[in-house]
Amino acid sequence: MRPDAVRVWRLDEIRSRFQRYYAIIEKQKVAYYLITKKVPIAIDLNPNTPLEKLWNEHDHASGKFHKLLRECDAQSAAATYLTSIDTPKSSFLDLKIEIAHRILRNCHFCERFCKVDREQATGTCRLGVDAYVSSWFHHMGEEAPLIPSGTKN
Repeated sequence: MRPDAVRVWRLDEIRSRFQRYYAIIEKQKVAYYLITKKVPIAIDLNPNTPLEKLWNEHDHASGKFHKLLRECDAQSAAATYLTSIDTPKSSFLDLKIEIAHRILRNCHFCERFCKVDREQATGTCRLGVDAYVSSWFHHMGEEAPLIPSGTKN
């Protein structure tokens, strides 16, 4: 690891603002995505399942995720606790991936709402299926509910 990357964690303000990240580094907590992989869903993820049903299951699984998150965070060995839980055939993470793919096929990720199938073509934003977010933050003074833009780098 770069020395400056290690040194930054010595700052109290950084540790207080990024408590969970620091706890993950110190192996006191586990990352959210690892928890989502352990939350079972009760819906079939096939192409015929309506998006509305997927969102309803997402709401239900979100409650189970938060319950498991609290359980994990209460453990002194959260990673060990999490590995003791069976991994379901279809998880909350799988559900999130399916919903994202559905949105990608009728794209409305940005404020342009071009609805292009980004698995087949690029959108108005000129991004295709292989786009990724490397970082995201609100600009100073940005009003996210009105114009939800992000910054690529």
